[in-house]
Amino acid sequence: MSQIRNFEISDEIFGGYMLELEISNFNSKQDICNIIINSLKNILISSGLTTLAGEVDRKKFHIHDITMEDIRTGYENQKFWVCGFCKNENEF
Repeated sequence: MSQIRNFEISDEIFGGYMLELEISNFNSKQDICNIIINSLKNILISSGLTTLAGEVDRKKFHIHDITMEDIRTGYENQKFWVCGFCKNENEF
């Protein structure tokens, strides 16, 4: 069964970037974040926006306030937020 979920970045620079993922092969929220981050960076680099791609690396993108199980048991096409606002790991 398909487990498609929508993820959208919440951030002052990259906010609004969305990616639809089939999550059945992911083991952690960080795995999901890594795919989203790499996708964003690839788009920026292929568009010649290398300075912005470098800004992606300075962010600590994460999914907080929910568990991987929450993501797995969510409904198809449910949106989950990837936060880029928190400044340190104690906030997420």
